[in-house]
Amino acid sequence: MPIATPPKLEDHEIDALLYDARIGESSDLIENINLFAKNLSTTPAIILAAAVDPDSGNGVLHMASANGHTGIHLPSSPLFQSACMITAMQTH
Repeated sequence: MPIATPPKLEDHEIDALLYDARIGESSDLIENINLFAKNLSTTPAIILAAAVDPDSGNGVLHMASANGHTGIHLPSSPLFQSACMITAMQTH
């Protein structure tokens, strides 16, 4: 089974997701993840995995945790869990 290539998020989309995570805005973060997923005809998990700062390699989960926002609640579906693992592997 071929692996799908994550969509290319625009810089402003990545910035919006990283900003929401950095300041701990979980509702805005989830709203933007879902909006971008709908606009790009993909899943929220794929958007989460694709939302990585091109300069630092840091993703949404890194930004939230690095700023002490442990209360960010992302859906606990297996797809989101997989995206979290992919993001963690990409940043190390």
